[in-house]
Amino acid sequence: LERCRARIGGEPQTAPDGRKVRVTASFGLAVFPSAGITSPQDMIAAADGALYRAKHGGRNRVEIAA
Repeated sequence: LERCRARIGGEPQTAPDGRKVRVTASFGLAVFPSAGITSPQDMIAAADGALYRAKHGGRNRVEIAA
């Protein structure tokens, strides 16, 4: 995910009107099965929590569910 994040933000994108726009991405990662993640629903909730931590931590980053 870190490579994806870096690639997305690596070069500006061209908007339809020709302007250059910087695009960033945040990701939340969870692994199933793991401690505390015993169902697909747990995995989605854990990844969602990690994504919100990434956004609140400054965006344009990857966070891994604890």
